[in-house]
Amino acid sequence: MRLSWLFCLFLLSQDDVAARLKAEKWRGVQYLVEKGEGSRAALQEATKGGDRDVTFYAQAALAELDSLRAGGHSTVPRTTGTQAQAARVVADLFKSAGLSFSLDSLPEKSLTLPDGLTFAEALDAVSQELNVEFVQDDKGTWKPGGPFNKVPRFSSGSVRARMEGVVGGTTWNPGLPPTRHLWLTGNLQGFFSRFRAPVLYADLRVLEALDEHGRDLRWHRDWHEDSIHAQEERRERDASFIVALKAPDLKTTRVACLRLAADFCFKKKEDRITFDKVAGARSVRTVVGDVEATLLRAGMEGDVFRVDVKVKAPGVDARIPGNEERRELGIRLLDAEGRAWERSGGGYGSDGRESTYESEFKNRAGAGPPATVTFSMITEVEVRSVYFEFRDLNLP
Repeated sequence: MRLSWLFCLFLLSQDDVAARLKAEKWRGVQYLVEKGEGSRAALQEATKGGDRDVTFYAQAALAELDSLRAGGHSTVPRTTGTQAQAARVVADLFKSAGLSFSLDSLPEKSLTLPDGLTFAEALDAVSQELNVEFVQDDKGTWKPGGPFNKVPRFSSGSVRARMEGVVGGTTWNPGLPPTRHLWLTGNLQGFFSRFRAPVLYADLRVLEALDEHGRDLRWHRDWHEDSIHAQEERRERDASFIVALKAPDLKTTRVACLRLAADFCFKKKEDRITFDKVAGARSVRTVVGDVEATLLRAGMEGDVFRVDVKVKAPGVDARIPGNEERRELGIRLLDAEGRAWERSGGGYGSDGRESTYESEFKNRAGAGPPATVTFSMITEVEVRSVYFEFRDLNLP
């Protein structure tokens, strides 16, 4: 009898979680994340239900718990009700998040923050009240920027995103219905600085896209276009993103719901990928971790030994270790004794998911016949996902 009673209590806790997520949405997500690991079992059950709203918010909460458990980032305390000069309120807000800041040009006025806001909610509230966008400089310091931009936004926990542009276009093909294309561009703010470890690369998934009639908008993507682009050469802590959608017909005038997941990937394992007996080889394939490598061809061409290699993996160009430009795979051609041929030239091509490397080698040091092609790559990554959404995006 006691076991049955405990089982019923567990079921009620699952129902409570689903009801909270349905009613409170992102506030419910933050509440359950702040409850910690005690929420995990009920959240996992909530993802199995038939309500896609509950499933999405439960997945979002679980992703936050996973990142916290892995030590990926720290939580930021909620605001306590305060009223003071704007500089003091904003300074306390950035201090609570452990962020560097400079507020020299902040408007001088009194500012009130209500109790219980998350960092992202509070920063958006401050931006709107002061008519100021806060931006990061090339050293990662937050400071006042231009005027507040009245665009669709997302704010939850420490995550902020905004939609900066929606472009529409129509293709007409003889004998076929017209196709409506949509391109949505936005900005992920502060995502990269929320993680302690350096981000190897980031990717974007469209989980759900619906128009105002409840119809699916189909996600499509050309791999030569980055879905998330971090401007790391300027050490920016944010990134731009682009979402390309196709509408079923010209009746679509609004994106009613767009749910996204940003997958931030971190180095987990580096390994060597090796091909043996390479002379005359053609289309030899191997898989190491989540990297698929193919030795397309290897053999003498005149006075050089040519090696063509194709590697395929998510974020493939970011997986080359110790290479800032990420254009040189570091392919080595060795004889049976491990003596190296000298690389004399080559080329590179990539579409963002597959990269092809062409290398030419000359035997200037008296090495033996080619026996092995080898190179290093990051073959396994750890993924930490961040969920966010936009509502009611009007199309041009």
